[in-house]
Amino acid sequence: MFKIRKLALATAIGAALIAPAAPALAQTTLTFSTWVPPTHHLSVWQRNWASDLEKATAGRIKVQELPKALRVLLVTDEEANRLAKQHGGVSLS
Repeated sequence: MFKIRKLALATAIGAALIAPAAPALAQTTLTFSTWVPPTHHLSVWQRNWASDLEKATAGRIKVQELPKALRVLLVTDEEANRLAKQHGGVSLS
């Protein structure tokens, strides 16, 4: 029993000595866009949420708002399969 306590204490001391030398945590960046104007209540809410998230995570998570909405190309399943095969991807069927 005494050896287990000694080992646990040595492990705790070793971890405490190594911890300050550990590299800093990586920063994560979330990116979003919206299709509504910047003054719309949804856009305002998103910016407020992003600010709250950055504060709550002490800056570990940053949020980037894109200047305009992303464009999405809508295609049929058949067209998606054709494009996937053409580019060596996985088809939907």
